[in-house]
Amino acid sequence: MDNFFTTKSKMPFTCYFCNKVIENETQEGHTTVCSKILQPCPYKCGSYVARCDMPRHKSGCINQSQKSMPKSRSNANLDLLGPMSLPTTLDRNYGRNIVITNAEVHESRERHNSYNSVELPPMKSFDKLVNAFKQFGAELSQVKHQNRGFSQWKADTEMLLNKLQDSFAFYQSSKSNSDATLYNVQEKLKFLDVLQMNMNILRDNIVRDQNYTRNLTDNLTKKFEEQIANIMTIINLHKDDNLEVKENIDSLKSSVDEVRSKLTNVLFDLRATSQIASGTEEKIEIMERENSLLRKEIEVLKGDVENLSSTQDKEFTVGRLLWKVSNVKSKLQTSKETNYYYKSPIFYSHEYGYKIRLVLYLNGLKKWRDRNTLISLEVLKGDYDSLLKWPCQIEGNIILRDQENLDTPKNVVKQILTRLEGPGDEADEPQESSSSFVFITHAVLFQEKYTKDDTIFLDVVINQLK
Repeated sequence: MDNFFTTKSKMPFTCYFCNKVIENETQEGHTTVCSKILQPCPYKCGSYVARCDMPRHKSGCINQSQKSMPKSRSNANLDLLGPMSLPTTLDRNYGRNIVITNAEVHESRERHNSYNSVELPPMKSFDKLVNAFKQFGAELSQVKHQNRGFSQWKADTEMLLNKLQDSFAFYQSSKSNSDATLYNVQEKLKFLDVLQMNMNILRDNIVRDQNYTRNLTDNLTKKFEEQIANIMTIINLHKDDNLEVKENIDSLKSSVDEVRSKLTNVLFDLRATSQIASGTEEKIEIMERENSLLRKEIEVLKGDVENLSSTQDKEFTVGRLLWKVSNVKSKLQTSKETNYYYKSPIFYSHEYGYKIRLVLYLNGLKKWRDRNTLISLEVLKGDYDSLLKWPCQIEGNIILRDQENLDTPKNVVKQILTRLEGPGDEADEPQESSSSFVFITHAVLFQEKYTKDDTIFLDVVINQLK
């Protein structure tokens, strides 16, 4: 049913009222709207009438009746009577009040074109005129009756035409559905033919495999029988040897009993040995844990030695430090296992200034652990502390250098600000809003342009003190 309504809504039709071909609307919906549109009277009587009521208005319009009045001899005779003379005469002669105007006669003649050419015979007397009017009234009633029948026939015909259009649309929809069903059936029949062909091929393969299996079974049976015959021959040949072997087995049994008693003694010895071995395993585990701690301490000592050697081998720089950090991945692993942090070579904030160095937490601190690398600035006790202002405030930039794009490097630049009351004081706890720590995520730190050959470069530039 969905296909039927869809097909019906898309069929083009010609509107009865606007006489246009409609393609994208339904006939009922368009006709309902189009029939209610107001149009001015074509005879210019000043009225606006709906399209569906226009035929009835035209038949009763006064201007239309006057314009379509034929100039016949009978019309001239009726005009001579006037609108008041005929009722007066009828009242006087026949005792009844009948009012007939020229407009009503003209209206009847306009609605029925077959009477436009009728001419009344010349009236010689008033009685003939009355008879002519009676005859004309009877014929007019007959024409009205025929007009009603024609209107009913027209409505029935339009209804039948709509039904035929609906039936034709339903037929087209059913035909398309039938064609689709027929196509599907044909496709399924083709599939069944292919399936039947495949089944025949499969059946032939099964028969072929069965024959091959049967032949193979027969061959194996023959070979098996031959092997059995050979084995029986060998058994018969070695029957005497088996008797000798039996005697040897008896002697071996006695030997096995002796060995069994010896094995029992060995088992007792093994149990004692296993107890000793379990104690040894515990000692080995303890030693391994101690070795692990020693390795961690060695790593820490290596870092301290590296910091110490970098401090002793180099002269102190002023206002800037370029720190090369090698073996970053192994140092990160050591930081994860021991919470160890690394210290940079010592340098001065300015000439005769504060003695400072960087502290590198590769694995982060607290909630930033395992995700971020933290860097802080540590102030040490220096030779010129008594000449410097305390508390101190040191500002600078920490730069993670780009090792690939040397012409247009994309360095990571972070600002740092350290405020300490005196030398050797520790920095505050790291905070997201604090500038005393620099945060660099591991995802950024281990990019290829920043970590190259397992090495990073941290460039520290101290701003000029005010």
